[in-house]
Amino acid sequence: MLSSSGPCTISVGGGWGFLVEVAGERLVVAAAHCLPGVPGSTPRHDNSYAVTYEFILGELDGDLGVSARLILADAGADIAVLGKPAEGRSPELAAEYDKFAGRFLPLPVTSAEAVAFGYVPLSGGAWIGSRIVDQDERFLDLLADSGSLSDVCSGAPIVTASGAVVGMFRRNARQSSTRPGPHPKVRQILSMVAEVKDATPPAGSD
Repeated sequence: MLSSSGPCTISVGGGWGFLVEVAGERLVVAAAHCLPGVPGSTPRHDNSYAVTYEFILGELDGDLGVSARLILADAGADIAVLGKPAEGRSPELAAEYDKFAGRFLPLPVTSAEAVAFGYVPLSGGAWIGSRIVDQDERFLDLLADSGSLSDVCSGAPIVTASGAVVGMFRRNARQSSTRPGPHPKVRQILSMVAEVKDATPPAGSD
C-alpha cells in the first residue's frame, strides 16, 4: 500500500531521485540530465568519468547539502546512479552521505514485465496512477494524460501498488511535445552497478 511520497523521494540537483540498495549499499537513482557534466553523447560511462558532486542531494523541498559520487550513467536513457563519496578521499563527505541515506528506506526494485499499472509521486506527497506500456528492454511508457503529470519531476520513481520500483520518470527536454518519457527501467541499469561501484576513481576526479 502506497503512502506519502515524501519518505521515498529526495532532491537531486535540478530534479528528484530515490534510494535503492545494491549489495548492502544505499544508492541514489536520478535523471542524468539533472546532474552537471554528464556527457550526453555517450550511451554509457563508468568510473573513467567518475566525479563527486558537492551539495547535490537534499530532502524534498529542502536545501541541497549532501555530496555524492557518480557511479554509473546511461545518458542515452537519461538515468544515473550515485553513491557514497570515496571514504579514502573524502571521509567527512562519506559520513554525511551515510547519515543522509540512513534517513530513508530504500525502495525494492522489480522487473517491469507483466506490470500493467503503476504510480508516480506528486510534489505535494500524493501519488497518481497510470497504465504502463512495456516498450522494450530499456524503456516503459505511461498512458496518463500529460496534464496530470505536470507536477512530477524528472527522477521520480515509477512504482507498483506494493511500492516496488519498475522505472524512473523523466521529462525529455529535447522533445517539442509536452508529453514526458519514454521512461527508463531501473532494474537494467542496477544490474551494471556491481561491475563498477567498487572501482577507485581516477586521480583528480573528486
